[in-house]
Amino acid sequence: MASLEPPGPSEHSAGKEDWFKRYAMWTGMKRAHLERIAKNAARDNHPGVIVVSVGGADRDEIFAEALRCGLVNELIIDRELVGALTRALSPAHNK
Repeated sequence: MASLEPPGPSEHSAGKEDWFKRYAMWTGMKRAHLERIAKNAARDNHPGVIVVSVGGADRDEIFAEALRCGLVNELIIDRELVGALTRALSPAHNK
């Protein structure tokens, strides 16, 4: 079980220095860890990064981006999120 580092600040966001201070103290997984685990798992035919979510339709864009980036090897989700992800990943939605 893990959580990923918080997203970085935009170039013009207030509190940028505070974010960098907090990020320096982050001890959880970083995106590079997930990238390495997912890549190795795909290469070696292992489970790798497994994401389980129930009732996460409001987070469909987050899941869609993780899938686009190849950060997830196995996805276990409910029907509601399946529908939301299908829409979020459809070519019509990405235009």
